[in-house]
Amino acid sequence: MGNDHVFVCQRLSDDTILLQRFINPDGHAATTIVTAGSNL
Repeated sequence: MGNDHVFVCQRLSDDTILLQRFINPDGHAATTIVTAGSNL
């Protein structure tokens, strides 16, 4: 099985939208944030 991907969106009071991507290795481990430089 592959990694599960989790996306978190947040809209700030100044209408900025933040998007973070996390992976959940093997669907059971703790989530890990994915940085712009990684290619997962």
